Amino acid sequence: MAAEALDAFEQRRNGLSRVVYWGEGGGGCHADDDFHKALEDNWTLEKRVSCDQRWCLSDILWFYRTPDNPILDRKRKTDWLTDIQVANIQGLLWESQKAGTWDRNPGLSVYFQYPSTLALVIGDLSKHTGNYLRVTADNSVLFTIINRGGNHWVLLVLDNITTKRALYFDSLGQDIPETLCAALSTQFADFIQMNLYPQIQFEGFQCGVWACWLISTLLDRLLKGKVLHTLLFDELIAVDGCSNQDSQDSNCAFITELRESFTVLLEEAKHNDELPWE
Repeated sequence: MAAEALDAFEQRRNGLSRVVYWGEGGGGCHADDDFHKALEDNWTLEKRVSCDQRWCLSDILWFYRTPDNPILDRKRKTDWLTDIQVANIQGLLWESQKAGTWDRNPGLSVYFQYPSTLALVIGDLSKHTGNYLRVTADNSVLFTIINRGGNHWVLLVLDNITTKRALYFDSLGQDIPETLCAALSTQFADFIQMNLYPQIQFEGFQCGVWACWLISTLLDRLLKGKVLHTLLFDELIAVDGCSNQDSQDSNCAFITELRESFTVLLEEAKHNDELPWE
């Protein structure tokens, strides 16, 4: 059982933020020891609870969480971005462009929601409070990066600048989830929902980088006074990757280079004590 748990842990580690492990302490079976080592190497122990002794064994509960590392680890180039890393990137991107954007459109209100799960976003939409209430005002826009399914970042943009649009971007080219579509139809009925196609991601770990790339691209359009929903992906990135291996390779090389740029951005902000989130 411990061996199966370790295999599942290694496959889904980048999509998890909490792990509860119930088993024997050290010195049990080798699989248990290997699992403990994997957890200790990559996670932070929050609590350890001894359980009642049963069948001459004393089980223990370990509660682990992901380390809250606000910057990217250069040694782990295939890691899935965490919520705090995504939040820092989008915050730094806005800091670098907001002055010029406001010079062009002084009355513009730009909001960023902290990255969250799909269920929490739908709950916030239903409450219609906070940023989801603010963006109903004219000349405003809200960016929300969403954790879909526990292991995939997507982007929702509520654009109320010139025309009311709910822009949904999934780098894997998937449709907007039905639950999110229903919540938007209820709370933002006058917003036209748009899926921003096509699939441009062809690896399994750069979804957060792709979401931040689109934020950067849309902020650049704000800076230049361009309409957001008329963005043409094929002017920026290969869009025929599903049928063209060269395009897949091109996109993978592009996003790897961009990840390096974001890594440098975070490192410099950390050094200068300028990270939005610690």
